[in-house]
Amino acid sequence: METIVSPGSPAAPMLDAKTGASVNIPIEHSELHDGDFFCTHHQATGKNDGDTISIVFKTPNTTKRIHVFAKAFASGQAYFYIKEGSTFTDNTGSAHTVFNRERNSATVTTVIDAVANPAVAAQVRTDPTGMAGGTEIYRELMGGTSPKTTGEVRYENEWVLDQNTLYAFIVESDAAGEALNLVLNWYEL
Repeated sequence: METIVSPGSPAAPMLDAKTGASVNIPIEHSELHDGDFFCTHHQATGKNDGDTISIVFKTPNTTKRIHVFAKAFASGQAYFYIKEGSTFTDNTGSAHTVFNRERNSATVTTVIDAVANPAVAAQVRTDPTGMAGGTEIYRELMGGTSPKTTGEVRYENEWVLDQNTLYAFIVESDAAGEALNLVLNWYEL
């Protein structure tokens, strides 16, 4: 299918060249093509009851907002939750790479690894220790007797994060010997 863009602003509708029908794409798909869509992931095996994996980052103190989609999976019963405004012990866990999903783009994420001291731009931290305080803004049971894994419905799992705030995305095992997986996708607008 070929498309043409109507004259005018960049927000003008796209039309199919053959039928003249309007062609619409979701905002996250547009941000992917613009090079403003990012991804990171973390996984571990052999996690026992109460063990966790996490991805932690601070949002920028700018007008740009982080629109995040979280997907969590476990080989058995587990919890997925999000903490806002917690603190962690400096320089614990591991620095972790963030990928631009438009692989031809040189744009880097605006999120900050604030657990690193000094803080490091354009990276996240996995599994830092010493979490204290903060507000649990979401919790979901998955696997086992739960009816679904998290991350299945787009609007249920998109969060527009507050600026200049530390967020922790956590998967906690509720059984022995589990494999845990956490994927974060976000666009910045």
